[in-house]
Amino acid sequence: MSEKLEIKPDEILKFMEDYDDIFLSFSHYRKCLDSISPIVDKLLEAMHELRGNFQLKNDQNLMQTINHIVSTINERMSAITICFAIFKRSTKHVWNTISADRFRKVETLISS
Repeated sequence: MSEKLEIKPDEILKFMEDYDDIFLSFSHYRKCLDSISPIVDKLLEAMHELRGNFQLKNDQNLMQTINHIVSTINERMSAITICFAIFKRSTKHVWNTISADRFRKVETLISS
């Protein structure tokens, strides 16, 4: 394994700890996203209702602010979801094709 990872045998434990930290972090953040998604959905629904309110839709500043908030939330949620999908795809078979370079790529993906 140390040859495959291009590291010394005594560095394998550190490698495994690093991978474990990264994978646990990913799992934690995925759980956080899953827990806030219903709340975010309700917020977006409420924003949609505000946009349709007869009295409020005449306030252009409010409508611009609501549109900006909705756009920002949608962009961030999409970006996070894409990062999780990329990570999942990248790590799905990581142990089948393990290498030091591949681990570093996964590590970089997580820390970005």
